[in-house]
Amino acid sequence: NGGLMDDAFDFIHTNKGLATYVDRAKQKVRIIVAHQDPHVPGTTWLSTAGHTHGTMCFRWIKPRKENGELYVSLWTDRLEQGLLSQEAFEHVKVIGGLNPNRNGVDCGNLVQCRLNTIDVVDFGVKNLDLVVTFRNMHNFDVNGRKAVNQAAFDALKSGGHYGVIDHTRRHMQPMTSEVWRRADPIQIMQELLDIGFEFAGYSNLHYKPDDVLRYEVGRKSVTGNTDRFTFLFRKP
Repeated sequence: NGGLMDDAFDFIHTNKGLATYVDRAKQKVRIIVAHQDPHVPGTTWLSTAGHTHGTMCFRWIKPRKENGELYVSLWTDRLEQGLLSQEAFEHVKVIGGLNPNRNGVDCGNLVQCRLNTIDVVDFGVKNLDLVVTFRNMHNFDVNGRKAVNQAAFDALKSGGHYGVIDHTRRHMQPMTSEVWRRADPIQIMQELLDIGFEFAGYSNLHYKPDDVLRYEVGRKSVTGNTDRFTFLFRKP
């Protein structure tokens, strides 16, 4: 439960006993992730261990609301009854009542395809700094995506960001029983630009070179190893 203790290795994680506190009374730490120790006083350095990108996990940390709010929406019933009912999630607010239906129009004759749709979405909040949708675009038909994306645009403040991550489908690849739970990244990008978003960037964080983009994401050989596009958009 600390860093790697062998002298041949750098610290790659920390805990309350190892961290350097900015303010111990307020339990505040400042973490720097870098290839080499920058030797900045009052900070805790975590090594990248030679990696150029990756995922950071904060485990066993109880978040506290200070100057912000955190909201969740769309299909929140199970989330509200499960994870959000536990201690330390009291600050998370649920925007309920938004439950799309499986009457999507893009499936054609595919019996396996169960795309959702929803006509109008209103999150009921304004001036958000950030909205994120993770592996969710593929669940909707074109009308459902338009409603959700428009709601995200309306809820964000000017200069706010919209993060979109989903399983990758090859551009212009026809809908089949194998790829209906994947999303065409170029199509998604164009739909968001049409709403009024500006493209702000992308990341190769979820790039998987051995995913051939041909198979159902639920296959045992594919699950957990799908290539996923990671886009960032900005509201002007």
